[in-house]
Amino acid sequence: MARPASIGLSRQLPSLPPGARACLGALAGLALLEWAWAGAAGIGFGNLHRVGLMALALGVIAYVAAARVRTRLGARIARVAAAYALWVLLTASGAILTYLCAHSRVPLCDAALLRIDQALGFDWPAWYSYVAAHRSLHWVLAVAYASGGYQISAAIIYLASLEDTRPGLEFWWTSLLSAVLTALVSGIFPALGSFAYFHIAQAQAVHLPHLLALRDGSVALFNIDQMEGIVTMPSYHTVTALLLIYVFRHQRHLRLPVLVLNVLMLASTPSMGGHYVADMLGGLAVTAVSIWLVRRGLRWRARVWAGARWSALAPGQVLD
Repeated sequence: MARPASIGLSRQLPSLPPGARACLGALAGLALLEWAWAGAAGIGFGNLHRVGLMALALGVIAYVAAARVRTRLGARIARVAAAYALWVLLTASGAILTYLCAHSRVPLCDAALLRIDQALGFDWPAWYSYVAAHRSLHWVLAVAYASGGYQISAAIIYLASLEDTRPGLEFWWTSLLSAVLTALVSGIFPALGSFAYFHIAQAQAVHLPHLLALRDGSVALFNIDQMEGIVTMPSYHTVTALLLIYVFRHQRHLRLPVLVLNVLMLASTPSMGGHYVADMLGGLAVTAVSIWLVRRGLRWRARVWAGARWSALAPGQVLD
């Protein structure tokens, strides 16, 4: 008896990349939470359809590449497009969560963060003046600070192109968890940042209009494509630099340049980002907790998966 054509066709269709279902599940849960939170807070976010269309287009590219281009290149294109789709959704969800957490009346903690810096012997105005007075140093730190987004894009492409999908998945999960933790901590310890606190280079404090509007409730609608990075404490630039160093630690030819560039990005964070050193310590703590939790989660998943494979074996079969 011939099999139905639909069964044969379904078996030829490409499946989701390894780990993608769990990623999509986490994003769906976060989106549901944010939708409920935004409704309760009376905050709206415009142009979300653009995020959805971008992720959908990338998903279609991944599907077509996996289904039609039966080559290694096609498989890589599929993995990169799928990874980018997940990162587009992660970035949008993370930004929305920071705005929701900033919609609070918790007192600003700039003075407390400054006291921590002073206890550590760090003088922010002196450091800013020193960097500004040395043009070469200023240029190097400015380039390093601006490299964060480009580094993430390059890391997505590189890690997704690897046959081993574990580094890319670990990068995505640690980034998601650190984004959530960063948003939550920023709502508990809100701050304007050192540019605003010291009234220095306030043109660089592009986050202030949105942050202040969220705190006083004067604006209730924010377009997703015009949102700014509004978090001071903890520093997400610090998180990004540390995660990039961490995820490239086993990439023999890239780990040294990634280390050098991100050490420079860490050095640039106070003067170029208007961050206190206390913000960077907060970013360090968020990164450490995120890596620890994700590593434990991946080990647990590996044990569960191995157990499931053993239980599915027929008598006398062995794992390959």
